[in-house]
Amino acid sequence: MTANLGTGRTALIEHARRTGAPIGRAKAEEWAKAIPLNTWELDPVFQSPKLTWALEHWQRLAEDGTCPRHTDLFLPDLAEAVENAFMVELMAESTREGRDDYRCVYMGKELVELVGVDNTGQLVSECMPPLFVEQYIAINRLVRCWRRPIRGHGTFEAWQGMNNIHFESLVMPWSEDGEVVTRLFTCLEFSAAGTRENRG
Repeated sequence: MTANLGTGRTALIEHARRTGAPIGRAKAEEWAKAIPLNTWELDPVFQSPKLTWALEHWQRLAEDGTCPRHTDLFLPDLAEAVENAFMVELMAESTREGRDDYRCVYMGKELVELVGVDNTGQLVSECMPPLFVEQYIAINRLVRCWRRPIRGHGTFEAWQGMNNIHFESLVMPWSEDGEVVTRLFTCLEFSAAGTRENRG
């Protein structure tokens, strides 16, 4: 994966440190309830064996309560969980009216096939509908400040020509140094296929 798709590492880490201060459980629960779509849980227990495996792998790398370094992530270790997955990196500069934005640095093969496009290299604000961007920024803010994985489940609607996609999701934080979160890796499991709109 690309090591630097944003500005310099120093600026990126400083931005992550400034905007990702740790929060306690009460604040994390408050933020989770405020996410505009779907359900997000701080104590992830998955129906999907793939997501359970990915969570256990993250936990093995999180020594002494630290956040694993993204340089320790070897995608084949996550087996099939990486196929419906994507990783984003926090952008140091303000690109959406002073709000955080993220650039996609990895997108799994099956996810690319499902949505019909590879968004690697694009900003979240460039490739997702406004409501989904709002939700995703809120999810990432929670995970960056909670510094632990969360579980999501619900329905994607009207994204990349797909409608009514039921999903289970694992969002994991990854750090530069075991502390400051600069990347987030999301693994997805779809429980039902949606319908692709005619792209004409």
